[in-house]
Amino acid sequence: MLKQFLAIAIAFMIGLTGELVLSLPATRLSDREISQQLQTIPGWQLRDQRIEKTFKFNNFIEAITFVNRLVTPAEFLGHHPDITINYNRVTLSLTTHEVGGLSNLDFDLAQQIDRLIP
Repeated sequence: MLKQFLAIAIAFMIGLTGELVLSLPATRLSDREISQQLQTIPGWQLRDQRIEKTFKFNNFIEAITFVNRLVTPAEFLGHHPDITINYNRVTLSLTTHEVGGLSNLDFDLAQQIDRLIP
């Protein structure tokens, strides 16, 4: 039964994103690792021990549609962004509370989020 569930979950995730994403357990990244990872996610900014990005849309409905699309990758990774919505702008902030800073989970989710934007 568990194997069937996992197969369905994996097929579902591949269908949504076009690829399978598997994350390693969260470990706090060094400053050097953070600098390297930031190069893989254009537009994201380092703020203290968080990465943030603001997405701008044509209207409120598009902004909320984007937020709703975040659910699947966030749930799949078991990692959830802090979200601020200001009419047509959505600001996302990522950090890994359990390690007290940034981890591979933050960068994995940031990459998945960026793929949601055509």
